[in-house]
Amino acid sequence: MQVVVVFFLFALLCSRLQSAQADIEFSREYKYSIDLFEGYKIHWTIVGDDFINLALEVVSLEWVGFGIAEPATGSMGGADMITGYVDSSGGHITDRWAVAKGVTPAADACQDWTLLSWQEDSETSTTVLELTRLLQPADTRQDRPILDDGVPTKVVGAWGNSDTFGMHKGRFTGAVNFFVDPSTLQEPLDQIKARSDVVSWALLSSSYPIPMQRTTYYEKCFEVPEVVQDAHVIAIEHQVDPSSEPYVHHFVVHGYTEQSCSRTSHMVYGWAPGSGPFVFPEEAGLRIGWGTDSEGAKFKSFRVQTHFDNPTLVPNLIDNSGIIAYYTSTLRQHDAGILQLGNPTVFYGSILPSGISKYVFNCPSSCTEEHKGPITVFRSSGHMHATGRQFYTEHRRANESAVRRTNMEFYDFNFQDFNNREVYIINPGDHLQTTCIYETDGTVIFGLGSEQEMCIDFIMYYPLSNVGNWGMCGFRSCGNVEFASAVNEYDRVFGTLDGAECSGISSPPPAAQFEPQSESNAGYSLLSFRIFILSSFLTSLFSQ
Repeated sequence: MQVVVVFFLFALLCSRLQSAQADIEFSREYKYSIDLFEGYKIHWTIVGDDFINLALEVVSLEWVGFGIAEPATGSMGGADMITGYVDSSGGHITDRWAVAKGVTPAADACQDWTLLSWQEDSETSTTVLELTRLLQPADTRQDRPILDDGVPTKVVGAWGNSDTFGMHKGRFTGAVNFFVDPSTLQEPLDQIKARSDVVSWALLSSSYPIPMQRTTYYEKCFEVPEVVQDAHVIAIEHQVDPSSEPYVHHFVVHGYTEQSCSRTSHMVYGWAPGSGPFVFPEEAGLRIGWGTDSEGAKFKSFRVQTHFDNPTLVPNLIDNSGIIAYYTSTLRQHDAGILQLGNPTVFYGSILPSGISKYVFNCPSSCTEEHKGPITVFRSSGHMHATGRQFYTEHRRANESAVRRTNMEFYDFNFQDFNNREVYIINPGDHLQTTCIYETDGTVIFGLGSEQEMCIDFIMYYPLSNVGNWGMCGFRSCGNVEFASAVNEYDRVFGTLDGAECSGISSPPPAAQFEPQSESNAGYSLLSFRIFILSSFLTSLFSQ
C-alpha cells in the first residue's frame, strides 16, 4: 500500500513539475494579460476605482523594467518606470523616472509602487514581479497616471545584463488600454480594411535610387483613379521599404484640386518615425474625386514628398516607400485638412544659440479672425529635428484667457505621431502660440536639411473650407516670432519633485484593496510548497 501511495504522489509531483515549467503560479488572480514583446508579458487587474495590480513576466534572470512612457511621444525620455530584480535575499524594486534615452533613469523622490510578490525560475529563465500602485498617484511630477480616457497608454519595457541596474540588454515600446479586455480589441485600421465599401490605393516610390548625399527631397505625383467621382479617404497607412528604412526621414503629402499636381494645394498628411497608421474620425475624411467639386477642395492628385537622410553617403540604395490610402464612396459629414502653426515656411535667418534656446511663434487673433467659421481640431503633431527637446502650443481665446496647452515635455525625433487626441474648437479671433526648445552646439540653423531644424505644429481639423492662407499661420504666414533667444532651462514640470515634498503623497495601498491571495505566497512558489508537503508526508509515512 505504501508503494502505491508513494508512486501516486511521485507521479503527481512530476506532473506539477512539468506544468510549473509552462505556467507561472501567481500570488493572486489577474483579469487581463498581453504579450508586449517576445519573452515579455504583463498581467493586470484594475482594483476598484483607485488601484492597479500588475505582474511582469519576463524571460530574463537579470533586472527587468516597465514604464508609463512620455504620454505625447511614447519615448523613454519623460517615462515613469519601475525596475526590479530577484536575488537570494528576495525581490527588490525601485520607482524611477527618465530624462532621456541613454541617460540612466533616476530614483523617484517618492517610491509609489509596492512589491507584492516575486519569483525567479532558473529552468525557464523567467523573472516575475507582482506590484501595485494608485492609478493616479498624488506625485504627478515623477509618476505618470494611468487614465481611463479611451486612449491606450503608451508604455516602455526593458531588461538588463545583470541584477545591477544599468544599460539594457533589450527594450521595446508599445501601448496598452488597461481598462479594456485586450482579446476583444481590433485595430481601427483593421476594421476599415475589413469593410466591403473601402478601396485601397498605393502611392509608392518605384525603385527610386537614393542619391549619395546627406539630404534629398524626392517628389512623385499620383492622380486619383478616374473611376472615383466623389469619395473620402478615411485612413492612411505608411509603407517604409525595409531595405531603405534607416534613410527615410519623413513623408509629406499635399493634395491638389487639379490633375498633375497643379493649382491649389493643401498639406493633407505627414509621417515621421514613431508614427502609426492614421484613421480619421467617423465624421471627417479627405475629399477626393473627379465629379462636380464640393464647397471645399476635392483633391484630384497628390504629391508625395519623401525626405531621405543619407549622412554616410551609402551607395546603391533603392527605395519603394510611400503610403496606402483607404477611401470610400460613403461620404462623411466634413472634409478634413491640416493647419500648420509655428514656422511653417521653415526658414529663419539666424543660427540657433549654443546650449538651450527657445523660439516662440505666434498665430495672432488678427489671423484667425479671417477664418470663415470655427474649426474642430481632432489631432495634432509637433515636428522638430534631432536637436529638438521640448514642444508645445498654447491656445487662448480672444480675451487672452488660456484654454489649453498641448505639450511634449520630452521631444524625441524617433517618436513622432499625431499624439494629441483631444477634440476642441478654435474660434475666429483665437490666439495660437507655438514654442520650440532646442539644445545645439551653436552651428544649427532652420531649414529643410536633416541636420537643420524645424518648428511646426500640424493640426488636423474640419471643415477644410473654413481656413484660408494655404493652411498656414505663423512666422512669415500672417504671424510673427515673439521670442528667440538662449535660455537657462527647459519649461518642464515632470521630474522636478523635491524629496521634501513626499510627505503625505506616497503611501502603500491598504491590504483590503488587494485581490484575494491564490495558492502562491509572496516570494514563495506553489511548487516549493507542494514539495515540502510531499516530503513531510513521506517522512511521516516511512517512520511508522
